[in-house]
Amino acid sequence: EVAMADGKQQQMSIGATPNLWDALLQQHLSLFMSSSPGISLTALSHSGGNLVRQIIERTLDLAFVFDAPKVDELTTIEVMQVPLYLVATEPCSGWQEALEHNYVLVDWGTSFQMQHAQEFRNGRAPVLQTNTGRIALDCILSNGGAAYLPPNLVKSFLEQGALHIVPNAPVIHRTGYASFHATSGREEVINRVISQITANPEALAGGLL
Repeated sequence: EVAMADGKQQQMSIGATPNLWDALLQQHLSLFMSSSPGISLTALSHSGGNLVRQIIERTLDLAFVFDAPKVDELTTIEVMQVPLYLVATEPCSGWQEALEHNYVLVDWGTSFQMQHAQEFRNGRAPVLQTNTGRIALDCILSNGGAAYLPPNLVKSFLEQGALHIVPNAPVIHRTGYASFHATSGREEVINRVISQITANPEALAGGLL
């Protein structure tokens, strides 16, 4: 705080759910830092509920979440579309086969859970449940199996042949939101952060097919 007292830098605290950091935002953080020398960042990972509470308490400036918070004090805008693909370490004939062997269920938010439950009513129970895509990726690469993951996490492994897209499995799309306090008085710098982090939506959440 003393170092920033000369006004040359602005402090900004950004939070996101674990799966958004690992799958989408992490690679854009360094790009933002190099292009915004006047902003000093704090990056945090929490559950959606904790992020919303911290914004209301004004201890967090900006949060990226999959489930849009319905809180009057917050301004929430849609910033990205994220396709999620069912991928497996071995070629599968369909989703039924993929879910039979070491299926890892990733929590990609409420609407994903609802659609997943509807699509796979007769599927076997997952061997592991996690709220982080990278944990699921590491698990299936180490032990074999399948999981729903975004393009940024799996593209290189698909190209290497270590992962395969499961045919006939539905692609489940998620919407990412940015939320901040409606009366923060920091709208200019917040919008700058949002626009720069999401400046390349194709790279952020591009499709595979």
